[in-house]
Amino acid sequence: MDDYQDLALITVYVPTLTHKVFAETAKMTFNQFFSNVGGLAGVFIGFSIVTIVDFGFLFVLLGRTIFGLDKEKKS
Repeated sequence: MDDYQDLALITVYVPTLTHKVFAETAKMTFNQFFSNVGGLAGVFIGFSIVTIVDFGFLFVLLGRTIFGLDKEKKS
């Protein structure tokens, strides 16, 4: 028993060592973002102005109808 040693042979196979690197990149630049925000603000302001003008016309027409100014004068 003196000739024997307690040894073990272990072989580990690693096919390849890979490294994955994740980097964040912006979908759009600051100029594109600012341009989109400005465009949307312009659309909403345009809708708001059109809505205000339409309500103005509605109130004028309702006022003329309620107070009888739209009736044709018959002689």
